[in-house]
Amino acid sequence: RVVHMFDTTMESDLELGSLFASLDRERRCVEARLAEVVAEADRRATYAADGHASVTSWCRAGARWSTNEASVHLRLGRLMFASPTVAAAAHDGLVGVAQLHVLARAFANPRCGSQLLHVIDLLIEHAQHLSFDEFNLVVRRWEMLADADGAFRDEEATHRDRTANIGLSDGGVDVRAHGASAQGVLISEIFQRFVDAEFVSDWADTVAAHGDAACAALMPRTHAQRRFDAFHHIFLAAAST
Repeated sequence: RVVHMFDTTMESDLELGSLFASLDRERRCVEARLAEVVAEADRRATYAADGHASVTSWCRAGARWSTNEASVHLRLGRLMFASPTVAAAAHDGLVGVAQLHVLARAFANPRCGSQLLHVIDLLIEHAQHLSFDEFNLVVRRWEMLADADGAFRDEEATHRDRTANIGLSDGGVDVRAHGASAQGVLISEIFQRFVDAEFVSDWADTVAAHGDAACAALMPRTHAQRRFDAFHHIFLAAAST
């Protein structure tokens, strides 16, 4: 017997959208509180009373968290304790969970993290109005400027170790590449343009076939499929020129 925990009697898409927004705001507040609890447990060494060597192992044992999950919450909690601005925005649900973790990662940078507090008001403003990708780029660019020497060394090493490989097998193709962000930004921008073109093509076909009933669920390809096809079309476009 299948038990549906979700209420399928909702009358409109508007109600579904409203529920999504409400649950996301609750999630933001819960994540903020969790981060504070983890950071406080670390500060008090609460984990030692239970025989654990670190707050990370305490989280793994108490809630079956992954090591990464514990680490990102600890970083966020430390940032919230250091910045009342971040704490207030987090508790009010004004900033997304992913955006908060981007800020926490930058704050944890041992070379320039403390400087983040000087621009935190502006970054919180950006976090509320930019898309996640745009905000992530803003924070990374700030980090590169604030840690110019370290960023240059990292970029130089990454560029030196750049590589790309296309592996063919009976099951398909696997493409892997690694390089510096200067080239990566251009590659990413071109790729996104091709992905957008695939979406426009699919949406036009969907509207032509379904008219006013057209929706994303009726599109002929999934987002993942369009991304692969976009990648393929980049090579076709290069070959044609």
